Amino acid sequence: MTDTIHKRTSGRIVLNMYLKNPLLPHLKKITGKIDQRCNYINWTKEGVYVGYAKGTVTGVSLIEPDGVVNDIDFKDVYPELTLNVNKNGYMAYVGCNAESFPDVYVSETPVISKLYSVKITSYHKQVEDCDLGKIETIQWKSRDGATIEGVLRKPSNYDSSKKYPLLFQVHGGPASFSREWLLEPYDYQRYPCVQMVNQDVIVLKPNYRGSIGYGQAFLELNKNNLGVGDLWDLETAIEQLVEQEIVDPDLVGTMGWSQGGYISAFAGLHSTMFKAVSVGAGISDWYTYHISNDIPQFTDHYLSANPWEDPEIYRKTAPISAIDRAHTPMLIQHGGKDQRVPLSNGMELYRALKAKGVPVELFIYPDMGHPITKPKENRAVMQQNLDWFTHYLVDSGHKPVNV
Repeated sequence: MTDTIHKRTSGRIVLNMYLKNPLLPHLKKITGKIDQRCNYINWTKEGVYVGYAKGTVTGVSLIEPDGVVNDIDFKDVYPELTLNVNKNGYMAYVGCNAESFPDVYVSETPVISKLYSVKITSYHKQVEDCDLGKIETIQWKSRDGATIEGVLRKPSNYDSSKKYPLLFQVHGGPASFSREWLLEPYDYQRYPCVQMVNQDVIVLKPNYRGSIGYGQAFLELNKNNLGVGDLWDLETAIEQLVEQEIVDPDLVGTMGWSQGGYISAFAGLHSTMFKAVSVGAGISDWYTYHISNDIPQFTDHYLSANPWEDPEIYRKTAPISAIDRAHTPMLIQHGGKDQRVPLSNGMELYRALKAKGVPVELFIYPDMGHPITKPKENRAVMQQNLDWFTHYLVDSGHKPVNV
């Protein structure tokens, strides 16, 4: 007991010493030349490796102790945001691009600034006979002039003389991003991007304002502008693709989980451009969200106030505030034990749409939290989305039409 008390006392002495002698003056910022959020950090004897989103791909840099930044050239096979570099400078990572399935790569020599890697797995054999469509990154200008990027998946037999239905798959976060990968996790977990493309529906994953990979200023474009600015980014993408005679403006849908679900709900209620929407674990009302979630600081940060200080910003940015104009059919999917976006958000949206007579379906997964983590449940979520958008974008009497 005496020894335990001594250890606790010693711990308090050390803590007090650090409180009296702040650590901050002794810290040195070494990522100042990289205007990105560094998601991966790894110490080696040569310096610190950092990984970050970089547009629709990823970047990794070796930062030397004096602050010199050496970018690693991955030769178009980009790693996930997590990778491993051992103490001797050898690297291992999962790499992928727009034409290959994720595989494991290892470097043959210490990386330093030159990467010579070899692929040691062949997981692509699982899908080499599958038609996954064609992937590319596109850009467009939003309402306020911001440049937005997105990952576009077209059918492998894409015909430029036809107009196609368009389906958005909106990532969560918002501080996340969609990558120019042949298959991302959502593509085989929740959202039937490949299945829809094989039904001649174009799928676009927008890196809307607030996404990582485009610098701090872009990351802050959704401050006090949630939903509103996001909708600008989606609507202008539609307008550009319609102008280019790629998309049929009467056949547009959007789906997403978490923040992607919120943006899809906002689009379905505040815009007239969408024929059908899927809302996965999305926020319907910022007030309902603020008083019941496990991260109330989220709304304080993005909306700069709590709902009692500034009710107008909470009204302006809430999907439910446009319920009087509701018309877009909605599929709602939600975990019954979700604490990040509590089920009350899905219930509020469902009951409001039912009261307005708008076509709506609600599926609750009783044992699931915010993510859907079990294979059967993931399979059900994907099937529901496939059925929903097949009905509204494919089987509604419209097919890709000749221009």
